[in-house]
Amino acid sequence: PTSSPSNSPTYLPTAFPSISNPPTDRPSFNPSQTPTGPTPSPTGELETLRAMLVKASPISSENLLLEDSAQYRAMVWLVENTLYVSYPDDRKIQRWALSTFYYSLYGDNWSITDGWVTHKGDLENECTWHGISCTESG
Repeated sequence: PTSSPSNSPTYLPTAFPSISNPPTDRPSFNPSQTPTGPTPSPTGELETLRAMLVKASPISSENLLLEDSAQYRAMVWLVENTLYVSYPDDRKIQRWALSTFYYSLYGDNWSITDGWVTHKGDLENECTWHGISCTESG
């Protein structure tokens, strides 16, 4: 010991060497915070669709900005469809209106939901959804 304290700590050697893992040839796999599904670009298709829907349904303009509204959820659902770009505008509006109906009335709790808000197979066409019938023009 010294008569005056030192400015930095003194490290004494340990009795045993420390154990560390050697480097590996492969990277580690840590979970990431990536989205689980496609996210529409705020300035892309989502904004284009929102502008079209505001013209078709001006009363929905505010709800199309609220992420927890049925109108917004239906809009995002529609844009996430892989066939979205192939739909004519009138079909986009029809699918949005029906999916807004579904979300507004808690469709996830309906006893029969055949086809509603799906992007799969024969049920891709909203005219095949349970309870919906369309004319030749849609």
